[in-house]
Amino acid sequence: MPLSVGYAPTARTLSSLRVWHLRSQAQHARPQQLCGCHRHKRQLSVKAQGREDGEFGARDPTAGEIGSGFGLKPLGNADTSHVIRVPEGMKKHLGLAAKKCVPCEAGKAKALTDVEVNSIRNQTPGWQVITNAQGHRCLRQQWKVKNFKAGLEVFERIGKIAEQEGHHPDLHLEGYNTVAVDLSTHSVGGLTENDFVMASKINLLDFTDLQQKKKARTYFF
Repeated sequence: MPLSVGYAPTARTLSSLRVWHLRSQAQHARPQQLCGCHRHKRQLSVKAQGREDGEFGARDPTAGEIGSGFGLKPLGNADTSHVIRVPEGMKKHLGLAAKKCVPCEAGKAKALTDVEVNSIRNQTPGWQVITNAQGHRCLRQQWKVKNFKAGLEVFERIGKIAEQEGHHPDLHLEGYNTVAVDLSTHSVGGLTENDFVMASKINLLDFTDLQQKKKARTYFF
């Protein structure tokens, strides 16, 4: 309550000022009562920051969640030809493409079981698990290219990776424009992680400049 210069407050005025000051202090000391909407927002904020058990951060998955195989679903579908390419800066940190093939002759490459194959193949979309003429399981991928010369260029690009990794696939040019690649580990007579590492690295190659462009369809009404 402002007082003008030269004003002499009476005892009654001083008493009123004292009461007003005490009420103001009490109001600021008392916790502010939130309305319903603000109270709800505060509860959501607390739940977002901490878990119900009082711990902060991510929790371990429950047995039911592990049994549902939820961790495999984000890896994608193996039976598709559509590949989601990760950003360039993340390639060296993510998935099988970040690994190196191990020497097969040293006995480090172990044959994968059926369960392991079905799990890991989700990281190599587009590659089919087949049985070759020798009765061994292998990975196969096919591409339609423009012409014979484009097929040889596909071999050249895949061959550079094969030389770097020391793991060489079987390359086939069927007809004049169908490229087929088979991956298997001959020393174990089947599939090892090396085959999936190579498949993942091949998936990072871009063959769009060598493939046939689909003609636009024209519709008449």
